Amino acid sequence: MKKVLLIAGVLLLLVGCGEKEENTTTHKYDFTVTPMDDCVAEAREYYQEGEITIYGVCVNDINVTDEQGNQKSLKEHMDSDDKAIDANIMEITSSLQLTSVLDDGGTRIYKNDNITVIRCGTTEGNNDVYIGNSDLNYQRNFCK
Repeated sequence: MKKVLLIAGVLLLLVGCGEKEENTTTHKYDFTVTPMDDCVAEAREYYQEGEITIYGVCVNDINVTDEQGNQKSLKEHMDSDDKAIDANIMEITSSLQLTSVLDDGGTRIYKNDNITVIRCGTTEGNNDVYIGNSDLNYQRNFCK
């Protein structure tokens, strides 16, 4: 009988005494870029927080569209969102296809039909992000 009570007690602890888990909402966003005319592949600082800088490459703006079709710039989205920049970047890349991992320590390149995200992860500690249209390719001056 003691064994049964002990097992029941352990199960209650594991299950949480019937408490429901907090409801967490996940959002589905689409990310697009507004391209720049006559671009020369220059990376320009778009957003910076802590040790991470997001660069736009040949883009006038980076846009976020939510499930209801509301659109705003990535800057506005990040400024109004209480998540850290790293979580927002993960949100962007989770909707893209990983196409390459470089041997510089872990830089990753993600793409879809209209956006490319290059997420630096160098052994020197560079965690910057480069965002451009689907034609963007890694340049040797990125992630330095």
